[in-house]
Amino acid sequence: MGENVYMEEVGHMAVGARSVAELIQTEAELTQVTDWVEQISIQRVRMRNEIFGNPLEKSEIMYLGMPDSSIKPFIPEPVQQLIS
Repeated sequence: MGENVYMEEVGHMAVGARSVAELIQTEAELTQVTDWVEQISIQRVRMRNEIFGNPLEKSEIMYLGMPDSSIKPFIPEPVQQLIS
């Protein structure tokens, strides 16, 4: 099951990377998008872990550098502006 989840996420990453690569024009944009992708990916791992009954222990998630799941979800600034 873990391998399937991993391959699904790799597929999502590839599609997203192709989509955003066309939009990035500066180093600053690349840095910002890289930060957003990292933060969103952390959320996705926590979400997938919950969906599959928490196969990863909290200590394992923290070991991966992921903050505690009690931290509010990350929403990039441009998205916040659209939904507020």
